[in-house]
Amino acid sequence: MKRKLDSFTQLQNLRSKLNQRAINNADNPYRNYQAPSAFNTENKSVPHSVPLKDEEKERKKRTKNMGAGIAITKGEDGRCSITQDLSVYGLSEGSSTQFFACGESKFDQSFREHMKKVKAKIGKN
Repeated sequence: MKRKLDSFTQLQNLRSKLNQRAINNADNPYRNYQAPSAFNTENKSVPHSVPLKDEEKERKKRTKNMGAGIAITKGEDGRCSITQDLSVYGLSEGSSTQFFACGESKFDQSFREHMKKVKAKIGKN
């Protein structure tokens, strides 16, 4: 007697194997929590989550309001911007933005610090 396997049975078998593998997966640090106990001294803590970077909050942190509708923002690329609200001058809408260089970019700063460490390693100061 020949045994006939249809695609639905094969799919069910595959799903059950994958589900069993997911249940038995011990590599996932979120699944193997053990409550702290005097008898369990080798318990592992759950790793901390990484907060997502909120662009608007970061921008507000780098912005200083000078008053009268003027705000100065330091960018990560070494440029600053001055944004001025034009409603102070009687215009109903709009603002003026000016950009200028005001320091090192994050890339330039990290490269400079890296080269300082490399020079210290090879003995050149």
